[in-house]
Amino acid sequence: MAEPIDLSLEGVPAGLPYSFSPNRVLPGAGATLVLADTGPLPDGQYALNLVGTAGLQSVRTPVMLTVDKPGFDLQAEGSRLSVLVGHTGSLPITLTGRRWMAPVTLSLAAGATPPATSVGFTLASSDEPQKTISAVAPAVVYLIANTTAETPVGLYELTIIAQSGAEQRRLQVLVDIRGEPVLLRQHLPLIRR
Repeated sequence: MAEPIDLSLEGVPAGLPYSFSPNRVLPGAGATLVLADTGPLPDGQYALNLVGTAGLQSVRTPVMLTVDKPGFDLQAEGSRLSVLVGHTGSLPITLTGRRWMAPVTLSLAAGATPPATSVGFTLASSDEPQKTISAVAPAVVYLIANTTAETPVGLYELTIIAQSGAEQRRLQVLVDIRGEPVLLRQHLPLIRR
C-alpha cells in the first residue's frame, strides 16, 4: 500500500492564510489549495513551492502567485501648474483603472487653495471648474486655477484626494503663481547718442 503524502506550502508571504483540503492524500489523489485572503498583500508576484512529503522523501513543485487587485491611480502631467497673476492655468490629471468601474471623485484637501484664487476640476479644459468632480477611469480631469490681481505670487502645494468606495489616493501638485513679466524698456532711462 502506498504511503500518504502530506502537503505543505513554502515561501508563503507573511499574513497570507492558506490551507489544503485535504492536507494528506494518497498518490494520484487530488487536493485543493485555498489562499484565504490576498487583500493585505501588495500587488506583485510571489514564488511559492508546493511540497509533498511521504516519509523521508519530499518533492517540491514551484508555483507563482500573482496578486493584481482592482484599483485606480492618478497622475499629473508634470508636478507643477504655473499661472500668471490675473490669469487661468490648467493641469491635466490622468485617471487610470485596473478592472475598476466605479466612479472616482476628485476634490482638494481643506485649506489648500492659494489666497484670491479659485481652484477646481473640469472634464474639458474649457468647462467651468467645480470643487469636486466624478469620472470613470480611464479619464483625463483638468485642475484649473483662476487667479486674480490680488493673488500673491508664490509656490503653493495642493493635495488632490481621489475617492471611490473605500479606496483613496492622494496626489501632491505645486501651483506656481508668478507675476507678470516686466518689460525692461519701460524701466530703463532712455539712452541718447
